[in-house]
Amino acid sequence: MPKKRIQLELIKFTICVFFVLLFVTAVNFYSFLSTMLPSSLILQSKARIIIFGLVTTVLIFGITWMLVQWFTYRTIGPIVRLEREIKSMVDSGDYRPLTVRKGDILQGLIEHFNLLIEKLIQKR
Repeated sequence: MPKKRIQLELIKFTICVFFVLLFVTAVNFYSFLSTMLPSSLILQSKARIIIFGLVTTVLIFGITWMLVQWFTYRTIGPIVRLEREIKSMVDSGDYRPLTVRKGDILQGLIEHFNLLIEKLIQKR
């Protein structure tokens, strides 16, 4: 998968997660206000509610962005690096075990790929 396509998928994922969290927060906040305050008081506090909504939006977007960055560091980053390593092996014909950082989600998958590579090396 080309790197640009992965980046576009990541952006789509981030935006979707952001809007879902924003919607859930807005519904939750409105439910809380409508049970605690009379509707006339809610109308009087419109400016404060808007400011709270904007601050909440910025916070949710920041938290979402940090979570997506953490997720991509552990998943998308290794995929791009492994794609480069495999392409290098195919081009050169020099098969070697793939490496992965500790804590990467793909560690189990890479172990299986390395078993396959070892069998290819033995058949040569």
